[in-house]
Amino acid sequence: MRQAIGRYEQQLATLEAELAESEGRLDDSAMYESACKSELKECLQRQGKLKSVLEESELGWLEA
Repeated sequence: MRQAIGRYEQQLATLEAELAESEGRLDDSAMYESACKSELKECLQRQGKLKSVLEESELGWLEA
């Protein structure tokens, strides 16, 4: 059980770091210029996916 918890904690740390990076990119006002439309869309999709995976990992961690 401790190994499972350790794996979840490591996964959560990685996901939180990736989410912070994604949100940092979204904080940049240049991201919202028309020239960056596709990058913005990609970043928003990534943010949504990361939040979903993070939530699933948190539930797994709580159940472990």
